[in-house]
Amino acid sequence: NLLGEENPEHMEQLIRLPGQQYDEESGLHYNRHRYYSPGLGRYITQDPAGLEGGWNLYAYPLNPVTDTDPLGLWQEGSIEQAGPSWFIADPMEKYRQQAAIDLTKWWHDTAPQRDLFLLTQCPEARMIMLAAMNGSTSSTNARQSEYEAYKNRCNQSPPPNLDFCSLAKWKLSRNKDCRDMRQSWDNKWLPGRHAKNIAELDVGINKLAKTIADKCP
Repeated sequence: NLLGEENPEHMEQLIRLPGQQYDEESGLHYNRHRYYSPGLGRYITQDPAGLEGGWNLYAYPLNPVTDTDPLGLWQEGSIEQAGPSWFIADPMEKYRQQAAIDLTKWWHDTAPQRDLFLLTQCPEARMIMLAAMNGSTSSTNARQSEYEAYKNRCNQSPPPNLDFCSLAKWKLSRNKDCRDMRQSWDNKWLPGRHAKNIAELDVGINKLAKTIADKCP
């Protein structure tokens, strides 16, 4: 495939923005106190700051499209730039910094009111929001459940006291299940995620099958 041609060693950069670390097995990004799901576009761990950041404890970014101050009326106080203009490298920098601070504060302070308005005054918006929340939760639960299922099967230990051939046949069955379950997970949630693991399983399956054919009746 194209990925294999461009990156035959399957090297990956685990560090994501902003300061998140990518986890291959779960597909999540670890952000110290929280986990971010790129598939959902939000955190799946609650905000440690609680409700201080708004009613949505899982929100990831602000919204630069809707969260604006078009009339320029939000300002906590004027900022005076000290010194002559020729001495200041960028006289507008402080204003830009304050604008970013004000916009962030405005977003956090008004988020509950905006959300309450949508939920109480716009039935269509309420239905969409509830459907999206339910769908996201259901999708996350299903993905995690299938992930745990294939991990359990792949890591399953054989029964005790098996002879050589019985053990080889048991491992062959387990490895085939592991490969098929991982492939199914990839096809459904993230194509290519376990391509390298599946290829390694195929090699092991072929070796086991040959051993069984040569040494076991």
